[in-house]
Amino acid sequence: LSTQVANATTGAFSVAYAKSDFQALTDGTYTLKAVATDAAGNASAASTRSVVVDTQAPVTSLTALGNALLNASTASTYAQTLSGVEPGNTVTAAVYSSSNASTPVLKLQYDAVAGQIKGANGVGLSALADGNYSVVVKVTDAAGNQTSNTQALKIDNQAPVLTLSAVGTDGYLNS
Repeated sequence: LSTQVANATTGAFSVAYAKSDFQALTDGTYTLKAVATDAAGNASAASTRSVVVDTQAPVTSLTALGNALLNASTASTYAQTLSGVEPGNTVTAAVYSSSNASTPVLKLQYDAVAGQIKGANGVGLSALADGNYSVVVKVTDAAGNQTSNTQALKIDNQAPVLTLSAVGTDGYLNS
């Protein structure tokens, strides 16, 4: 609650509120109401504005991969379910290498219809070299509150090398 004096020439006034003024409020919609009163005590009709207080980050969940070890085939079809995304939320997803957690090596996309994080342009994760990675998914609501989900995974595209040695000296087995 505050009282402000309007500009004598223009009638304009403004009210600035500190963030701390709203910290005691629980999340929800509130109505701000202003009434102007002149020097003679005449009051104007009330003017109102709705204000939304939203201090909570979205509650989301990235379904864990059944097997976080991906080969060439499974990396190319990579998809993970992301639940809890609400209309108006912004989803960003990227893959980071274990050696550089600040610069993404691959950006991913969110398929809102399927509710899944996937490789961009149908590539999946097949563009990644062998190694350890983290998929980091950030969900931000309209108020700017953000939550983050992380999935560790390993890419292993190299098939094992198998070498058979000769059997005996002549290649025959006998009793």
